[in-house]
Amino acid sequence: MKFLHEKLAVGVALPLRADEGGRLLPAIVGVMIFLAVLAAAAALAIGGLASHWDRQISGAATVQILPPTEGGSPAALEQRVAAALATLKATPGILSAEAIPEEETRDMVTPWLGEIAASGNLPLPRLIKVDFSPGSVDLDLLGVKLSVIPGISLDIHSHWMVSLRRAANWASFGSVLLMTLVGTASVLAVIFATRSTLRVQRDVIEVLHMIGARDSYIAGGLARQALKRALIGGAIGGGLAIIGLIGMSLLPPSDIALLSAMRLSILDWIIIAILPLLGAILSAVTARVTAMRVLARMV
Repeated sequence: MKFLHEKLAVGVALPLRADEGGRLLPAIVGVMIFLAVLAAAAALAIGGLASHWDRQISGAATVQILPPTEGGSPAALEQRVAAALATLKATPGILSAEAIPEEETRDMVTPWLGEIAASGNLPLPRLIKVDFSPGSVDLDLLGVKLSVIPGISLDIHSHWMVSLRRAANWASFGSVLLMTLVGTASVLAVIFATRSTLRVQRDVIEVLHMIGARDSYIAGGLARQALKRALIGGAIGGGLAIIGLIGMSLLPPSDIALLSAMRLSILDWIIIAILPLLGAILSAVTARVTAMRVLARMV
């Protein structure tokens, strides 16, 4: 008996056979980690995209000057552009104001309007790109100053950024919700596997109790088993997900600006890489807590 107590003291492996739930645990955890990594990558990429939009749009605006009506002189349009530029450059807080060439404007609208825009027969408004320091410009006052120029309008990009950020927040929320559901399913799988092991191996546990094994020793052994199985499953599932994400990141930039901006930072990759380890630790903690509660009720 003294020998057995010494063995228990040094923490030898539990003599518990792997039941059906335990054998399936690596596969279950692997699938869950695979989904969790993809969901986390989506949430991080969308969050980064929203921040990118904020940086690009929060201090930007566009001034639009309508072309002259029929019979109007093209020189009058250029005079309006010059007047708008003078007003903008004289406004404190305006970092830059640059008139977009008419040819560039035609190139931008040609994919939607076709040859009629490229031919030059379609009158197009003149655009002025404006960059300013957020919070340092009275945009309402600027709009009043520009309103004295006929056919002019001021479009503040941050006004429609609210809708884009709301959409990004909902997408991020969906990804986080998916991660939560995946984590919950993983915890339930570990609870089921632990309870199944304790139920099937009840006779072995009773023998361990008879020779002096404490509940904490048995629960610790089950936690180590769960940790090992979760590490195996997490390494496989997380590795496959990370390989897929790396493959996607190596693809050439998309012609769609929205997709091109969805990139992961180094910090994002670090967070994604530690998810399998966090999943394994969660599995071990869940197994230990579950075992302690079940063993406490055993006679």
